[in-house]
Amino acid sequence: MTEPSAQNGATSVWDLMLDVFIAPGRAMAKIADERPVGAAAWVVTGLAVFTGLLGMASARDAMALDPGLLPSDVPPEVVEVIQALTGSASVFGAVVGILASVLWWFGRAAIYGLIGELMGAARDGRAMLATLGFAGLPALLQAPLNLMLSRLGLTWLSALVGIVFWVWLLVLTVLALRAALRVDTGQAVVIFLIPVGVAVALAVLVGVGLAVALVSMVGRIPTL
Repeated sequence: MTEPSAQNGATSVWDLMLDVFIAPGRAMAKIADERPVGAAAWVVTGLAVFTGLLGMASARDAMALDPGLLPSDVPPEVVEVIQALTGSASVFGAVVGILASVLWWFGRAAIYGLIGELMGAARDGRAMLATLGFAGLPALLQAPLNLMLSRLGLTWLSALVGIVFWVWLLVLTVLALRAALRVDTGQAVVIFLIPVGVAVALAVLVGVGLAVALVSMVGRIPTL
């Protein structure tokens, strides 16, 4: 993994990050041309660690145990054990989230690249990794904002903000696909939607299968 800095005349990672926020279309085109996979890896890993730490803080706030909620005869040692387990669970969740973010970055690049190739686009793994890596930058703002709203008790506002950031990430992902695969916006949208459609179809099939199995099991229960 290379240092996240400009090398051989390439645009610095900081300039690329700024461009993603203020001129995303131009930024994605530049990233696809320069293919700064090392810088994108730093961005993905850094965002995963940053959001993981803030998510851990938010989870600890949400799972903070109020001793007054427990029966009065519960020993203090038991309360301490429960609190320790709660903290350990949040740390474990943060670590798993960091690893999953990095793996998902590679997985998405492979899936989108394959779909694009099947649709006749020029497959470029390095460009795909680079653009998708920088497309996750809104998390840099979303994570601290969610933590602040959570501590203020404004969970409803946090949900609305989450929708806004989801749309932002969707737009950046489409721009990333368009730049990396050298396709038009319509094709990029289709390439983005194909995995979503497959995932929804699989979820529906699994849900129907579970419902049928549950109905079958209930039908076999003898009535009194």
